[in-house]
Amino acid sequence: ARGRVVYGEREGRLGRPLGPAERENAVPIMVDNSTAGYLVPATLLANVAFTVPEQAFLDQIRSTFALSALVAGSISVVVGLLISRMLAAPLARLAAAARAIAARDWTQRVKVGGADEIADVSRAFNDMADSLARGETQRRNLMADVAHELRTPLTVVQGNLRALLDGVYPLETREIATLYDQTRLLSRLVDDLRELALAESGQMPLNPQSIDAGRVAHAVAATYAAAADAQQIQLHVDAPTAVPMVRADADRLAQVLQNLVTNALRHTPPGGSITVALDMPAEQPDRWVRIQVIDTGEGIDPQDLPHVFERFYRGDRSRARSSGGTGLGLSIARTLVEAMGGQIGANSVPGQGSTFWFTLPKTTEPS
Repeated sequence: ARGRVVYGEREGRLGRPLGPAERENAVPIMVDNSTAGYLVPATLLANVAFTVPEQAFLDQIRSTFALSALVAGSISVVVGLLISRMLAAPLARLAAAARAIAARDWTQRVKVGGADEIADVSRAFNDMADSLARGETQRRNLMADVAHELRTPLTVVQGNLRALLDGVYPLETREIATLYDQTRLLSRLVDDLRELALAESGQMPLNPQSIDAGRVAHAVAATYAAAADAQQIQLHVDAPTAVPMVRADADRLAQVLQNLVTNALRHTPPGGSITVALDMPAEQPDRWVRIQVIDTGEGIDPQDLPHVFERFYRGDRSRARSSGGTGLGLSIARTLVEAMGGQIGANSVPGQGSTFWFTLPKTTEPS
């Protein structure tokens, strides 16, 4: 009752008084309404002395924690260095390849590997490099093709003018007409090049609206009816009334059909036929309207078919003017169709004819 320890877990406290904090938190033991002593929780005992085994255990725990912290820190540093190297090495390769591409080395590619994100970036870089290489090849081919196409009429004009100046040819209307035809050819080529450049750059003005594609097809067929009759070719339109309206630019749609019909007339012999057909394709008929120009001409060689929409491409390796115009009509047609949200393609069987088709999006808007 006087506050001295008479029993405890540690013998070192026996006979010692309780401290003020211990006495304050002690639980009094009452006997006959008088305090016989106090009960103090062991956790409140101050200056508790641990036994040797207990102190050794605590020291071992502290040493284990310190060693574990050291090992964990070392592992973290090593793992961090490895992750940093795994990220830095592919990025360094990407940076080197990007600098090579900037220096116009279009053959540069990077190895796809590493983390998923790095692999995705590598694949995207390789796709970009492929696209740039194709674009550069197309640019070089375009420059060569333009130079080739311009050289022929310019050579004719220059040669004829020199002959006129030297007195080889008399200054007659026939010779002037020849020169005039060559200047018209040059003018048409320049106009086609300008139109193709505008279309491919997305700068060609379009006026998309709900139109009746069948009406446009009939108008184009009427325009070329005389030319078809002169070549003894049957030209007709197969446009069911059930074909819905399409969303397109009426003038550009007519231009696409004119290019395709002109191409068909050029390659269909006398006695053949050309059909402009409208229907809905089996794939997604609720979304598209398909327009086809079907001829019974000479057809296209399978090796040439994938290239017919390329600039200046002609199946005739001699590139003679009798086998084609400027070589840009189908390229312009493809660009216009894609600008109006459609797709274009061609099917052909050599000796049996060709089918050029394109699709345009349907619309429910009134015309």
